[in-house]
Amino acid sequence: EETFHFLEGTPQMLAGGETFRVRPGDVFRLEPTECHDIINDTDADTRLIFIKTPYLPKDKVDLS
Repeated sequence: EETFHFLEGTPQMLAGGETFRVRPGDVFRLEPTECHDIINDTDADTRLIFIKTPYLPKDKVDLS
C-alpha cells in the first residue's frame, strides 16, 4: 500500500489508468498492484510525503 500526500506543486499523478492534476493537500492511496507515476511537467518544485507499508528494502528507487 502506498500513500502520497502532496504538499507543494501541481504535478500530474497517473494512477489506475487515469491522469489527475494534483493540488497541494491532495492525497492518493494506492493498492500494491496499482501502476502509478508522478510527472512534474511544471516549472515549480513538487514536495510530497510518501508512505509505503509494509517496508520492503528491495522495493525502492535509488536516486544516488
